Amino acid sequence: MNKLFLISLLFPLVGAFLNMLLSHFPRISKFFGTACILVSSVTGIIVSLDVFVNGNQISSSFALSIPMGNFQFGIDILSAFFLIPVFVIGALASIYSIGYDKKDSDSNFFYSLLMFGMILVFVSGNALLFLIAWEVMMIASFFLVTHESEKPESENAGVVYLITAHFGMAFLLFFFIFLSTKSGSLDFDSFSKIVLSEKARALVFLFSLIGFGTKAGLLPLHIWLPEAYPAAPCHVSALMSGVMINTGIYGIFRTMCFLGSPDEWWGYILMIAGIAGGIYGILFALVQTDIKRILAYSSVENIGIIMLGIGTGIVCSAKGIIIPAVLAFSGAFLHIINHSIYKSMLFLCTGTVLRSVHTRDINCMGGLMKKMPRTALAAITGSAAISGLPPLNGFVSEFLIYSALFSFLVSVAPSHSSLITVIFIVICITSLALIGGLAAACFTKFFGLVFSGELRKPLHEEISDPRASMLYPMLILAFLCILFAGLSSFILPFFAPLITSISGIQSIEIIPCLQGSASLLRAVLICSGILILFIAFIANLRRTLLSGRTVEQTVTWDCGYAAATPRMQYTGFSFSKPLSEVFKFFIRPSFKAPDTHKLFPENSGYEINITDLFQKKLFNPLIDFGNALLIPLHCIQHGRVQVYILYLALTLISLLVWNLW
Repeated sequence: MNKLFLISLLFPLVGAFLNMLLSHFPRISKFFGTACILVSSVTGIIVSLDVFVNGNQISSSFALSIPMGNFQFGIDILSAFFLIPVFVIGALASIYSIGYDKKDSDSNFFYSLLMFGMILVFVSGNALLFLIAWEVMMIASFFLVTHESEKPESENAGVVYLITAHFGMAFLLFFFIFLSTKSGSLDFDSFSKIVLSEKARALVFLFSLIGFGTKAGLLPLHIWLPEAYPAAPCHVSALMSGVMINTGIYGIFRTMCFLGSPDEWWGYILMIAGIAGGIYGILFALVQTDIKRILAYSSVENIGIIMLGIGTGIVCSAKGIIIPAVLAFSGAFLHIINHSIYKSMLFLCTGTVLRSVHTRDINCMGGLMKKMPRTALAAITGSAAISGLPPLNGFVSEFLIYSALFSFLVSVAPSHSSLITVIFIVICITSLALIGGLAAACFTKFFGLVFSGELRKPLHEEISDPRASMLYPMLILAFLCILFAGLSSFILPFFAPLITSISGIQSIEIIPCLQGSASLLRAVLICSGILILFIAFIANLRRTLLSGRTVEQTVTWDCGYAAATPRMQYTGFSFSKPLSEVFKFFIRPSFKAPDTHKLFPENSGYEINITDLFQKKLFNPLIDFGNALLIPLHCIQHGRVQVYILYLALTLISLLVWNLW
């Protein structure tokens, strides 16, 4: 086995055990834990880039003395692609945590364990090992979500996360049991060799879509995101949103590798799910006032965009339309990387803000740009990138998906039998434009209410940009938003083996399409850069022309208006109210207006409550039903270890009897 690969895999586990052993010495354990993460990340990036660029795949196996117990490890081009964000974001978030939680050894232990679990998920070549890694990742993230267990919202977030995670896990168990039964092995290599009927392929795909879609935050399986992300520490939220969510997308891609060329209807399901998730996610992000819930719902939106790209690619490849298929898959792959970069950065910026203002309510913020200019610079870069504005990385991936949809439309429009398909594509293009517009409004609100204007509430301490360990990870990610946009045209040709592995399209057909896309993208980015330079030139020319003039200020007749106050600034909901009124059918806000009927009304406020419809109408009733069903079983929980051992013994005896029978 490659030594660098072994180091990248095992060093997070070493860091976890060092954190556990040195838990009484928080600073020392933090140092060793971060050092192990950095060593793992550096070696992992080297190995992953070598596999991704040069195609030097790594594989190894470890035999166990149990039935079907060979543990297969390896990195192919698909694993390498998803591992790169793990190592980059994991290292930067770990450095950020040095200044964020200096004395918390518990979260350091589970952070290292989460890194180990995610790496193991991507390098597993065996179903048993994959499920073990998936469970390790899930348990570690659960303890990070319930980090502040004394708070009721953290406990509730942990329960919701655990229930939804095990719901998805149940479908994954069925998924892998079915494939292993058909192949006679738990190894991934054997899964790709089995031949399934159309009904069996459909069943396997739907099981994987539900199981992996739960982790990816696919609508309506997204309810854990707005609960878990706000509860976890911000550097953990960055890792979960930027990286852990990708494990679900990886699982869907890996399923496509198992099953061969995907069916056309799979793509339509993913496109519909993508449109629904994108619009629903950004609408609920727009009306939130909790800064971390804004970012959580934004992840639902971005997963929707990725699914729209994947679905478009599947439909086009099934129809034999090569160019839009290549464009769509390329846009989806780029958006996975881009979302990891700017969403992680925005969560790190949020952590810096929360350490200063000690509240997640954006109605209590404002004016922080004057106190934290470097943090504001990172935040505005991330806000522009996530809104899809040129010439940043978010624009590049969305531009490719737009191009794919328009190319698809041009390909099917001449056929009179494809009227429904044409209408559906137009709906997809319109929906993607709507998502982009709402995202721009949402993150204008995000940046404007947090960093612009005046501070709404006085702070009891002086605030400023954070120390270097927190500042530089944010600035590095902001730089990557610009760098990846500029390098995107050079990265595209390396996607050919990736697209071949999931779609079945031959590389000889893909490479010319990618080269043409790269040329078009390069021209668009150059034009965007020229436009920005022209605007900067005009601004500098204006400043130069006015530099020699005396600018005087005087008071004008103000009709009683003396000065602006924070009370005159937009609140979180007032900013988004015009748009929320248009979409109130989906948002369903409830209002509590102040009582103004009294002659001398008491001090009161205008309250708006917004509840996730799927959580309120679907999951809460299911959870209540489950609780009512399981409460009678509480009688078997005596709290005595001996009784639980007896249960295990009885279960083993029952299994042995069943096996003999």
